[in-house]
Amino acid sequence: AGPGVLSILAVILLCAVAAWHLVRRRRMRADKAALEAAMRDLREREERFRILVEHQTDLVVKVDPQGRFLYVSPAYCRTFGKSEAELLGHAFLPMVHEDDIEAPREAMKTLLVPPHRAYMEQRAMTAEGWRWIAWNDSAIVGPDGGIVEIIGVGRDITARKQSEELLRQSEERFAKSFHSNPGPLVLSDIATGKFLDVNARWVEMLGYPREEQLGRTSKEVGIWADPAQR
Repeated sequence: AGPGVLSILAVILLCAVAAWHLVRRRRMRADKAALEAAMRDLREREERFRILVEHQTDLVVKVDPQGRFLYVSPAYCRTFGKSEAELLGHAFLPMVHEDDIEAPREAMKTLLVPPHRAYMEQRAMTAEGWRWIAWNDSAIVGPDGGIVEIIGVGRDITARKQSEELLRQSEERFAKSFHSNPGPLVLSDIATGKFLDVNARWVEMLGYPREEQLGRTSKEVGIWADPAQR
């Protein structure tokens, strides 16, 4: 009876071991399938991201704390006339206009403190000459609080800057004409009638300072008390 019981126990043990190995193999296959699915999903996401980045006009870069490129978008390469091979692993600082030198320095200071984001506008020498570029930078911070990487997204804003300059020049010409006009002139808000500006001849005519008239209405300064006259 003793040897028979031992034989049965041995068979039971062998069956248990075989079952354990079978379960283990199935679990390994399931884990492998899940890992492969996750890797496929990751590759698909990376491909979609690559296509999205490489087909947009914005400039996208990623650099390490030493300023060496870890990634450059095709738009960045085209803008500065550099190839990806020339940039990756190297630090490239395009020629920045002398009037805008402080912008990158101030941006770097801002990146060092939460929320580790910075915005700047600067003129840079590109393959097409001087262009205004606006940069939105974000720093990736490591566990020790130090900056690990910096991601920058740039956009050419030259057209906007040119429009702003033309508007500034137009306003400047208008202001000169307005304030030097020999006749009394006033600018007022059409809805409220409050004075937005008055010229020197107007001030001379009323006899009290310009600052005391701004924000007041014609009735308050004693002119055109009757709205119909205004």
